[in-house]
Amino acid sequence: MNKLFSLLLVIFFTSLTLNAQSSKEEYDKAVDYCACKIAYAYTNQYISNGRAESYSQNEFNKEKKAFESIIKDNLEHCKIEGHIGFDDLNTLLSDNNFKGFADKLKGAVEKSKKVNIDSIDKEQAIKNILNSFYDNEDFSQIVLKYSAVKELKSSLKTYLNNTLNSFKEQTSFENNKSINTAESITINEINHSSSNINKEDTNRSGGSLFPNWLLFVLILLAFIILFIYNYLINRKLNERIDGLISNIENEQNKISSNQFSKTNNSSFESGINKKILELNNAIKLLQKTKKVSEAANTKKTSSKKNKSQSSPKENQIFLYAKTPISDKVFNASDITESKDGKFYKFLVKDNNLAEFEFFNTENSAKRALNAPDSFLYPACEESEPLNQNANRIITIKPGIALKQEGKWIVKEKAHITYE
Repeated sequence: MNKLFSLLLVIFFTSLTLNAQSSKEEYDKAVDYCACKIAYAYTNQYISNGRAESYSQNEFNKEKKAFESIIKDNLEHCKIEGHIGFDDLNTLLSDNNFKGFADKLKGAVEKSKKVNIDSIDKEQAIKNILNSFYDNEDFSQIVLKYSAVKELKSSLKTYLNNTLNSFKEQTSFENNKSINTAESITINEINHSSSNINKEDTNRSGGSLFPNWLLFVLILLAFIILFIYNYLINRKLNERIDGLISNIENEQNKISSNQFSKTNNSSFESGINKKILELNNAIKLLQKTKKVSEAANTKKTSSKKNKSQSSPKENQIFLYAKTPISDKVFNASDITESKDGKFYKFLVKDNNLAEFEFFNTENSAKRALNAPDSFLYPACEESEPLNQNANRIITIKPGIALKQEGKWIVKEKAHITYE
């Protein structure tokens, strides 16, 4: 219930704020639209006159050219939906030889937008927009001199009446009376006299939306009240829960103390019996462990005897070879038991199969590194780039050779690295 109430309040105040914002946006667009229409009416009639007002014809020709090439295309079809904002309109006019008119139009627009939207209805909004242009002292000369601007007023009023839909209509007799009375008040008095505005607000029976600052205050107060209310409710609930928990704990302590006093003697006897059973089980477990260890020792002894009585390994023959005579080929006659001048060591598995590795002697590594194409690459593969400063050549994986027709053919090259 509290959450629903909070949600409703938030939605209500948010809708009021959004409504005020949308009214302000709609009002400002309407002012920009009127400025756009008036700017086109003025520039179009001015250029149509075909002559400058108070300066040279050359300046007028520049204005005419700017109007026909730029201004006319941008202002001829003003629309409130895709309206041109006044900042863009002011830039357009100022940059194209109409800066004097743009400054006067700017004053009228700024005066129109100063009104407090929350304190006026639809008819007053329309009147305020039109009076800012047509009853403006700085802008009145343009209205009197250019009939196109003057005649535009009635069509703008109709258009604004159909456009400012977010503003409230006045329907009661008192509202009509206040409107008729307000017609005598000038737009300057509406914008600058707070006493007249307050007097006009008190005469309206329907009233308007709350001012924005009052809405924000009400929203803040509503949230503060809801926060305090929820805090108090939660504190009461927590106190009740704590009380229930303490009562339950007291009851449990009473029950456990009674049960302990009744079963104290019987638990002592059962504890002694349990200890005796545990000791008996431990003794039985130790006896079983002893038998298992004795059996394991007997088995190990017999296995050692069997190993010692097993047949010896097959005899392995080591031979030593000179460099390969070509890629992957050793001459069988160069492989003997003599180590002198040899570069490879062969471990013969049987008569025709052998593993081989590089045989390091005092100078064998240096000689092989100086001429790897002859000594190493025909029978070995490197696991790292050649290092001619190394002192030893390490075989990390032996090669495999097969004896065929007086030659040892390399089936797998040995893998070497340098140290």
